[in-house]
Amino acid sequence: MAKKKFSWADRQLSVEKGFVPLMNKPLSMVLCYPNSYYVAMSSLGFQSMYFHINTHPSVFCDRAVVEDNQPVLGLMTKKPIGNFDIIALSVSYELDYFNIVKMLKKAGINLYRVQRASSDPLIIIGGIAITINPAPLSRLADVFVIGDGEEVINKIIDNYIERKTRSGDDVIEKIAAVDGVYCPSVHGEKSRIKRQVVADLDKYPSQSFVITKNTDFSDKFVIEFQRGCGRRCKFCAADHIYPRPRFRSKDHILEQIEKNLKITKKVGLMGVAVMSHPHINEILNQLIDWGVKSSVSSLRIESINKEILCRLKELGQKSVTLAPETGTDRLRFSINKRFTNELLLEKTHICATLGIREIKLYFMVGLPGETENDITALYELIKECAKFKIVIKAAVNPFIPKPHTPFQLEAMDFKKSLKYKINLLKKLLRTIPCVNLSFSSIKEAYLEGLICRADAQTGENIFLKGGFVNPLRLPEYKQDEKLCFPWDIVDIT
Repeated sequence: MAKKKFSWADRQLSVEKGFVPLMNKPLSMVLCYPNSYYVAMSSLGFQSMYFHINTHPSVFCDRAVVEDNQPVLGLMTKKPIGNFDIIALSVSYELDYFNIVKMLKKAGINLYRVQRASSDPLIIIGGIAITINPAPLSRLADVFVIGDGEEVINKIIDNYIERKTRSGDDVIEKIAAVDGVYCPSVHGEKSRIKRQVVADLDKYPSQSFVITKNTDFSDKFVIEFQRGCGRRCKFCAADHIYPRPRFRSKDHILEQIEKNLKITKKVGLMGVAVMSHPHINEILNQLIDWGVKSSVSSLRIESINKEILCRLKELGQKSVTLAPETGTDRLRFSINKRFTNELLLEKTHICATLGIREIKLYFMVGLPGETENDITALYELIKECAKFKIVIKAAVNPFIPKPHTPFQLEAMDFKKSLKYKINLLKKLLRTIPCVNLSFSSIKEAYLEGLICRADAQTGENIFLKGGFVNPLRLPEYKQDEKLCFPWDIVDIT
């Protein structure tokens, strides 16, 4: 007998563990992530929305991703995404907008919202990139979710079911009345949509509902500890959109982890301020008692001490991730990061003495107010950290001005200047042992900078018409009291 030939999708599903939705429901929906399966399943936002949509009694939600040489189909049903009633897309990164276009083209769906027929699927887009600025895709999507989507998505679905149509005007008008929803055909380009914030995170778990080896986490159960930061760093859009930290309760976190111990004893703790949780010591002690192997996604420098590191090391943490961003205290304080190089070196020393093998450091170049002295100081700082005989992985990214931040009107540094600074760091750090240096693409950074501040017309030119030239420089926005920015659609107050 010939062996059964398994499809690419079957091979992914065969190694998944955890949540499996009920398929026999009247409404069909597909949640798309405009990137690879590996990236999609590494996203807690994608996984969580997949779970929460499937808790609706009338909806089965499949998943779809972008893979080279693969059709865009639902992973479970193998149906083309154009055959579903609703297409929802979760987007974290502006450059993935190009993959949205690719997915819809492959499915034979008209990119222009106004040209689609009532028989076409309703297209909903959400995620942090959309919450920052939905304008670039406003001539493509029927519906945008602004802010946290957990409480909004089922209201959209309820209104869709009530009207019993697909993308006709009547259902759009009904959906447009939901708080946190932006419908360009109803609201136009000058409305203000209040971004939504889930007050009680315990009501909406955010974690690895599907566990697989084919992710960044590799068979690890990852749980979101908290949202928001509160530090108000001047370059960070997410922190200005969600300025107040919100924590899941200790009981909720431990309950969800305990439920998944039968699947895996590897646990990831996700959040920008995990160590600021009011019950962090109790949580870590319980994980140690359960014999869990655990790690924290990133640490704040001020949260590092011997007691915490000893607990993390006992749980199996081998590396620490920190974000000093700059090489000088002056520039760091100017972007509202309030710690010194001296403190960073002190904490690096503690990590080294306790046997942490590796420190990942994130930096930016091209910040407002930066001088060449800041670049050479960045080299000196990395060199001093490396003296503690610990592996240093330094990632250097160009500064990108983002909407809703104090730097939203700033220019990006010239490409030539960015290349000079990066090449200088490469040259200076080449001879230092135990330092691994990585840089993100200047070309892609410029493209991201253009898209994140784009208006509807620019978005149409780039994504719908395909007429795009990467600019030599992104200038500052001119300050004008009467000027409305494309991202003013989003009300973050």
